[in-house]
Amino acid sequence: MKKILFYAMAAIALFAFAACEKEKNQDEGPHNGIALQVYKGGELVFEDKEVKWHLEEQSEEQTFTLFMDKTRFVAEMPMLNMEVRGLVNQSTAENVAFQYETDNIIPYYNGAEYPRYVMTNFSCIFNISQNTKVQFTCAGYDVVYTEIYE
Repeated sequence: MKKILFYAMAAIALFAFAACEKEKNQDEGPHNGIALQVYKGGELVFEDKEVKWHLEEQSEEQTFTLFMDKTRFVAEMPMLNMEVRGLVNQSTAENVAFQYETDNIIPYYNGAEYPRYVMTNFSCIFNISQNTKVQFTCAGYDVVYTEIYE
């Protein structure tokens, strides 16, 4: 009877450990959950896992706006609520709900264009599986925003 109890306790402990490890691993890395990563010269210089961007359709204009709330590219930068307006869905793939790519685009801040932060090599992709990836270069930084739903 002691052996059965011992094995049962060991199995419960192993199960609990595995569950904790799985939960821990889900919180790590840019491809699990939400992450804003900023690179300079190929090196990661800033990361924020609390930021959340979203895309909204502007039905009257038949365009979309990417809302980039509380965004910053380095810890010292104040958080800005920026918008990227006038996006048109360029997707032709079945598994991509929205795609917009352009060589450069100027974001908005406080309702006006903000040319100080012109974005180059801008790419915004929302897959049918609700995986999101936005990337661009701005003010000398390479910015990658990912949001994964599993």
